[in-house]
Amino acid sequence: MAGKQQANMTKHKSWPVRVALVSYNHLARVGLQGILRNIPGIDLIGESNGGAHAYALIQEMKPDCVIIDLESNRNSLASVQYYKQLSPQTRVLLFADWNDIERARAAIGMGADGVILKCQPSSVLIAMIEGEKEASSSTMIAFSEIQPEPNTRTKLPVRQTPVHHMASVDSLTERERSVIALVAQGLSNRDISNRLSISDITVRHHLTRIFDKLGVANRQKLLISAHHLGLVELRSPAQLSAGHSSSV
Repeated sequence: MAGKQQANMTKHKSWPVRVALVSYNHLARVGLQGILRNIPGIDLIGESNGGAHAYALIQEMKPDCVIIDLESNRNSLASVQYYKQLSPQTRVLLFADWNDIERARAAIGMGADGVILKCQPSSVLIAMIEGEKEASSSTMIAFSEIQPEPNTRTKLPVRQTPVHHMASVDSLTERERSVIALVAQGLSNRDISNRLSISDITVRHHLTRIFDKLGVANRQKLLISAHHLGLVELRSPAQLSAGHSSSV
């Protein structure tokens, strides 16, 4: 497992994903910068509060990925199309609240490549970005299932697991599924070992087997695969708070 992770990290260091941030909310930009600035394989090349400055940034820097704060940017839907015109190769990821699914659906229809919900752990954000250089939007974007459906009520995306993935999912043990669920909560190996009353070494063994069964190289790719296969369900901020309260 260590060899796979090192190889993955080396590849990213030789070809980092160049990322730009767009949000009118200063604190949101600072928070995202804090998460991304020291991540190997991610090069944070610029940030903007939107408008003409953001357009100039995209046109000049041609980032691999731009993250748009959907809630704070009033012109975010129109911006998606304009960013694509300025830099067709730039992937557009939306940073959205739980209640923004309808706007996210519209943005997907305008060319956005994926949606990251603010109630998710930072590891999902990192996984979405790190996947940019390695996979097509159909396999990399965790929420590409949010397709435009005019004149229908907003609903959560329904995952349809390909048949060739079913054997891998079915081969997971109950303990391995528990480990996946805890990884999705952002827990470290030590936290998982404490929660399940097992050793750190046993946790690593479980992760190695999980990685092999699902064909992923690290925890970030595991999160993408787990969401895509329906192993980990999205929870609203209220549900997340309730879960944390009950675990205290």
